[in-house]
Amino acid sequence: KVVYRYILGMWTAAKIRDLRSKSGMSMHQFGKELGVSHVCIMFWERGTHHPRYDSMLALRRFEMAVAKRKQKERQMGLTPLVAG
Repeated sequence: KVVYRYILGMWTAAKIRDLRSKSGMSMHQFGKELGVSHVCIMFWERGTHHPRYDSMLALRRFEMAVAKRKQKERQMGLTPLVAG
């Protein structure tokens, strides 16, 4: 239970919302990717419900895949430069 609480703490509503928005997916698409309904995504992003353990694992796998894709894009020079 301690490990579950630790992992749950990693998945805040803001982090889930940020991950989805960075991926450019709708709630429907994101839910389908994770194997849950868009309603689950909505509740998670509002902070009214929390993902189950299996969903947290799916979120982590998705997060890693996005990070890997972004790294590959940077290596290939496909990521636009940010002025600032």
